[in-house]
Amino acid sequence: MIGLMTLLLGIVSTVYAESIFVYSGIPYWGSLIVNGSLVMNIFSALTAGIALFFTSLDLAVGPQYPYRYCNDYQCYGE
Repeated sequence: MIGLMTLLLGIVSTVYAESIFVYSGIPYWGSLIVNGSLVMNIFSALTAGIALFFTSLDLAVGPQYPYRYCNDYQCYGE
């Protein structure tokens, strides 16, 4: 919503203005940055949720398979 408002205010500020500010597109950069930030926040939240799921799964299943190290005649672990 903030990105949309920034875009609309950028359009309003460029209607009758003729300056380097308008020709460079600066009024629209803010909305692109806000929308890009929102997408990255969503991606970050999904990644964190998936990582939490796999970590919980590892903690739940991990104790069922104890660590063992065996060489020629000796086994260590358990």
